[in-house]
Amino acid sequence: MGSGHSKERKDFQIGKASEFYWACRNGDYQKVKHLLVHLNFEQLSQIEPNGSTALHAATHNGHYKIVELLLKQGCPRITLNRFGHTAYEEAQTEQMRAVFHRQTHQRFVDENPIESFELTSKSSDDKQTTDDVPDDWVKGYTTKRGAHEANLMHAIAKHL
Repeated sequence: MGSGHSKERKDFQIGKASEFYWACRNGDYQKVKHLLVHLNFEQLSQIEPNGSTALHAATHNGHYKIVELLLKQGCPRITLNRFGHTAYEEAQTEQMRAVFHRQTHQRFVDENPIESFELTSKSSDDKQTTDDVPDDWVKGYTTKRGAHEANLMHAIAKHL
């Protein structure tokens, strides 16, 4: 089913939806949290037979904590429901729309980039892999001083 982008679904069935969808729609935070553990990405973002996603339902019904949880789990923001609306467009209040706004002023940069990268080192003896592809094109370092790129990331993080 996935994240369809068609303007309107013609085959929807009002009232037909998954247990996860209904938990999101009804604001049952604990149940949503429990069910999330068992869902893959496709299930998390599926368009239900009624023409909406769980994110659309939670947003439309004003369940802030559930919307935050779904967005943190990577629920797609651009999926269109049967009316051609994103979940953001289904928000009934500015307060709900604010939940969709990114927390940082830089959309594609983490709050703390230094913690996003794990610095590693590799033994110089392991330059060749078993499939005859050189493995030394990627270098890792154990300290920020060990690599120019690591120092650059450190400098960027200090100035954010």
